Amino acid sequence: MIQLGKKFKVLLLSIALGSALAVGATFVFAAGCRDEKEGNTLKFNVDGGVAISDVTAEKGESVTLPIPEKVGYKFEGWYSNDKFEGLPVESVVVDGSATYYAKWTQLYAITLDLNGGVCATTTVYAESGASVYDAVKDYVPTKTGFVFGAWFNEGKELNKNTKLTQAGITLTAEYKVEYTVNVYLQNINDDEYVLSEELSYVGADYVGTLVTIDTEIDGCTLIEMEGDLVSQTLTDVAANNSFTVYYDRNVYKVVFNPNAPDGSDNGYFETEVRYGATVEIPFDAFNYFIDGYCMLGWSTGLGSTEIVHKTNLDALLYNKV
Repeated sequence: MIQLGKKFKVLLLSIALGSALAVGATFVFAAGCRDEKEGNTLKFNVDGGVAISDVTAEKGESVTLPIPEKVGYKFEGWYSNDKFEGLPVESVVVDGSATYYAKWTQLYAITLDLNGGVCATTTVYAESGASVYDAVKDYVPTKTGFVFGAWFNEGKELNKNTKLTQAGITLTAEYKVEYTVNVYLQNINDDEYVLSEELSYVGADYVGTLVTIDTEIDGCTLIEMEGDLVSQTLTDVAANNSFTVYYDRNVYKVVFNPNAPDGSDNGYFETEVRYGATVEIPFDAFNYFIDGYCMLGWSTGLGSTEIVHKTNLDALLYNKV
């Protein structure tokens, strides 16, 4: 057996102590380099909502809390305790780990029966007691060949005062079918009727509705032409819902009364014209000259001082052309 000398034993002991110190130094160094975010974790208890990942932040960092989602519920805010005491929290300055609890208010379903149409959703949620009309007014379904009319509840158009209950409600979309009205207007010369693009129009109403065209047009009267329908029940085919209507221009009497101070009727005349026709206004003051008087023009009322059409009085007084 080989015997170690005293000096050699001391050397081995020194090496062993040095190794131990080196290991200890490595441990201390690693502990001093830990991530400052460790231990500052924000957790979110969504209480059945869509899960939200934890957030790790540095101490003193400002964090805006996320908005959670839960079908059929309205988010009321984050709270720092599960009893929802105090005020809701929207953002925090991190001072360590914490858990935040989502508070919810239950909503109730408004089910939308699109009745063959298309819409962004078929279910709308609102609080009990809320206006059903306000909750769905922005949801307008579309259906080829039709125009959305209104939401109906149990066969009747939704009342604006209807309130949502915890039992929920189902609404049905009802649509209107379009119809066209072609308006033909008698021309000034009374020799034909001309289609008026300006007066013709497209309307819409529910299938089965009896539509009667009785539109009033200034200066005109609706007449019935043989074979033309001015009243019919709308079908579900828009092309079949067409009206052709004719209007005669009313005939009016236009009177020019010089209203002479001496009571004479010199220059008096009257004429009949169709609505829209042009009437030439007498303006030559020479034709209405009476000793001591000058005719200023025409008014539309007896005794009126408002001159609607002036005569050429300057030509009479100053020989102007």
